[in-house]
Amino acid sequence: MIANRAGVSDPAVHYYFPTKYDLFRALLVEPEYAVPPVAHSLEEAVEVLGTMFDWWAENAALARVMLAQQLRGDADAIAYLHDGEERYRGEVARILAGAGHPGDPAAVTDLLFHTLSGMLWDAVLAYGNAAADILAQPVFRERVRFAIRCALGLEACCGA
Repeated sequence: MIANRAGVSDPAVHYYFPTKYDLFRALLVEPEYAVPPVAHSLEEAVEVLGTMFDWWAENAALARVMLAQQLRGDADAIAYLHDGEERYRGEVARILAGAGHPGDPAAVTDLLFHTLSGMLWDAVLAYGNAAADILAQPVFRERVRFAIRCALGLEACCGA
């Protein structure tokens, strides 16, 4: 199936990836979020952070494989999650600083990481192979931006 989608022969795939686990390990790459280097306002920060989430939404199949491996206790997948969380925290802290966010960057980053990853995992678990289609819907993207706005204190959320 992979060879067919890549437009190569089965032996070519097996040459580069002798086992399924070799293929899985090749997926453990740092996301390229394609976000601006800095957000100059909190509104820009919402869009930059939303774009970071969109990368995962567009790569929901990868998120699904990662989650399955993490639930199996795969050490490489778990390390990828922890490394990714640290990279995410650094990126978000940089974005918040550039946008002039007045709050505690560690607390906001923690809230964003857990809220947005929960939204992603929920879609992946609930919709399986259709998760990318669900995550791409405008209403879902609006919910993500709303959650980000809440975390940044730009909305009166949760009775606040």
